[in-house]
This record gives sequence, C-alpha cells and structure tokens, in this order.
Amino acid sequence: MSTPEDKLLTYAKSNLNVMIVGSHGIGKSLIVKSLSEQLGLRFKYYSSATLDPYSELIGVPVPDKETKTLDFYRPKDLDEAEFVFFDELNRVQNPRVLNAILEIVQFKSINGEKLKNLKMVWAACNPPGDYQVEELDPALVDRFHIYINMKASINVEYLKTKMGEKVVKVVKDWWETDLSDEQRKIFTPRRVEYLGCMIQQDIPWRDCIPLGHVFPLSNLEKRIELMISGEDEFVLNKENILSKTDEFLAKLDKDLKISIGLASVMSKFNEAELFQCRDLIEKLPTELVNKVLEHKFSTRQRTLADMFLAAKIDIVKDYPKIVKSFRPGVVS
Repeated sequence: MSTPEDKLLTYAKSNLNVMIVGSHGIGKSLIVKSLSEQLGLRFKYYSSATLDPYSELIGVPVPDKETKTLDFYRPKDLDEAEFVFFDELNRVQNPRVLNAILEIVQFKSINGEKLKNLKMVWAACNPPGDYQVEELDPALVDRFHIYINMKASINVEYLKTKMGEKVVKVVKDWWETDLSDEQRKIFTPRRVEYLGCMIQQDIPWRDCIPLGHVFPLSNLEKRIELMISGEDEFVLNKENILSKTDEFLAKLDKDLKISIGLASVMSKFNEAELFQCRDLIEKLPTELVNKVLEHKFSTRQRTLADMFLAAKIDIVKDYPKIVKSFRPGVVS
C-alpha cells in the first residue's frame, strides 16, 4: 500500500499542481521541502499569510522615462524557481495576492510574463471549521490537479535527525499507543518533536505539554524510566508485542495489570496481526477481549474467523473468549 509520501513523490515527478489539506503541526511543509531536495529542484517557499503582492510576486512598479511605461522589479528567486510552494494558502486576505497566485498556478506566469523555469505549484492549508481561515475561491482551488488530505503521523527518520533512536521510540510509542484520537489532534507531531528534543537534552519537559488538556503523562514517565534503565524491551508497542508474544504471555501470568495496556495497543492491529497474537488475546479478561476485537464492520471479524478456519484451528473449543466477542453469525 502506497503512503501519502509515496503519492506526493509521484505527483511531484509528474509536475502536477497539488493542494495539501491538513491540521497544524503534522509536517506538511517539511514533506514538501524534503521532496524538492529529493528531486533536486530549485524551490521557493512562501508564507502566504504575510505575502506582499508587489514586492514578492507581481513586482514593484518603476517608471521607465524613455519608454514612458512601467517596469516591474521583483526578486529573482521566483523567476528561477522550478517548484513553488504557498504555505497556509487559506490565510491570505489580500485579493491581489490571491489573483497573483491564481495566475502563477494556472498559467505559470506573473503579470503576463512567463515563469520559464516553473514546473509545478503546490499549496498547503488548514481545514475550515477549527481554524480562523478564509474560504478559497473555487476558481483557484480548481487549478490544482490533486487534492490530498494529510493525517497526522510520526516521521521516524526525520525525528532520528533531531534525537537519539531510543528517545524516538519512547515518544513515538507514547503518541501512537497511549494517546486517544482526540489527544493526538492536540498533541501534534511537531509537539512530539519538541518533547523528544527536551527529553534528549535532559530539559524538564512538562512545560511543553499543551495547557488545558489531560494527557497520560505517567505512561510517558514510565517509558522514559524503562529507557534509562535499559528495560525497554518489554515496552508496550506493536513491534514488541508481535515479536515477543510468548514473553508477554508469561508476563500476563505474573501481572494482569499489563492487560489494559496490551488491549489498548492490540485494538489497533489488523486481522493478520490479531491472528498472530490470538493466544495473547484469549488470555485477556473477557471485557478486554471485546475491546480488542470490537469493530463497526463485521467483515473484519469474519476475516479473522476465516483465518482460524484456514489454519484448521477449532476456534470454538480453543478460543472461547474470542468466539464470544464475535457478532452473531460470524462463527457457524
């Protein structure tokens, strides 16, 4: 399955105009800049909200006394650019700026003068509703070949350039495993970077937590303690659970308290991963088995039941808790 980054690379190689829509702090600008470097293109970044239409785009009009016409002087970097990116496009309030951008996107020209090097124009904006942004002119929006909604995710390779691998693992696991969907909207990947850098530099990190919201900080503290003590091989994350299933089974025998954490992580597993961890799931308390396997689409449970059948496993006899959690009719 192709990732959003793979798709964006394909669009960039095809010189398509792309509009990226996504919440703040998820790395939209970072990905675009990275793509330009990867493709070796001359890149021009604009912070749309602060653009001046004349000094940065159209050009400053200067009278030519001999021809009695106006010459427009603008920075050379726009003429030299192969890849132009307008960040925060729907924060523009000046109609002259929007009209200039429309011409650049549609005709690859400015003030009627062709931008000979320009291959594509990309833009990023925040979705309406939660932000104080302007509604974009449909005529401008329609000039982009591609619209892509970008969701928040952790860019591990990027974080590794900012902090040690163990710290990356701590903040990534905490964000992906311990935070709810609503909490992840507030605690953005950008803030995860801030948090990781503070942990890496041994700076008190609690003051970088967004105010007015509750986060599972005790879980984060525990993960940091395990990292420092070198006992992080049993940290609750997908990688550890899938690779150390037998060890976690043994830990469950000794300490049922980890069952809640296990259930929280495994509830995000796909069918193949759930089947791989079937013994671990069966060992959880019944209410947690239900939490792991509940899904609004019964096709997921049917797929899992088919895996038991294909492996010639008597699911009714050997995995009664799992069977009990399925919807009626899934297992005949």
